[in-house]
Amino acid sequence: MRLKKYDAALQDTEHIVDPSARSEKALYRGALALYSLSRFQEALELLQILLNKYPTTQSGAFELTRIKARLKEQKTGVYNFKKMYKAAKLRPPIVDGATYIGPVEVREIPGKGRGLVTTRNVKAGDLLMCEKAFCYAHAEG
Repeated sequence: MRLKKYDAALQDTEHIVDPSARSEKALYRGALALYSLSRFQEALELLQILLNKYPTTQSGAFELTRIKARLKEQKTGVYNFKKMYKAAKLRPPIVDGATYIGPVEVREIPGKGRGLVTTRNVKAGDLLMCEKAFCYAHAEG
């Protein structure tokens, strides 16, 4: 997990095929790996197994809150932009948020190639999509 090799970390937790038979540590780390891979629904399912099997785990309860927030963002496009803006000012900036794809899709536009178009009428201020930056740079100073 520290090396940000989330696929490998997830694979390490899956040596026991049945999730309900995994240890507390394997369930927790598996959920963290899934979260880091933006596989929020799967992370939620694993955390629910963890919390059912180990109801006193505090770290699992905290992660459950984060996962539910990401799932809500993904589904509704409702974000706490004030909190995201504040996190973006940290060094290094670490903004935690889910991808939202709103009323848009890629379509073939005759004579022009592929383009991003809305699937319904929208108005100014409507959120069409939201995605984390895949890369960032910052300078101290």
